[in-house]
Amino acid sequence: MKIKLNQQMQDEYGKPVIHGGKPPLTLRDVIVRSLLEPVRNPMTGASDEDPKVKEEKYEIFRKVQKQREQIELKAEEVTLIKKCIEKYETQLIQGEAHEMIEDKYEPIIPEPEPEEKEDKDEKPQ
Repeated sequence: MKIKLNQQMQDEYGKPVIHGGKPPLTLRDVIVRSLLEPVRNPMTGASDEDPKVKEEKYEIFRKVQKQREQIELKAEEVTLIKKCIEKYETQLIQGEAHEMIEDKYEPIIPEPEPEEKEDKDEKPQ
């Protein structure tokens, strides 16, 4: 499955998501950080993930890391990516990422900036 990695994530107003003053957040960024986020046991804080799954996530990360615009991934790899995104991202980012991965994403049309109203009661001096 081909995935366009350089698609920009949008906030609820249709503006690019900016995180920590960095360039706009892309699908690639979301995939990378979701794959690298450790699964922790909430009681102990220790890693609670099968070492085989950790290795699979790392291998996919390395593939994605080498690409900037587009990547070809196997269905199993896409499934694992989606599961990671579901676990670690907000519903807005998760929804957009899933739509982008499935090539069904339609960007949000940005809301127009509010126009400044002139104060009609103001008299010229």
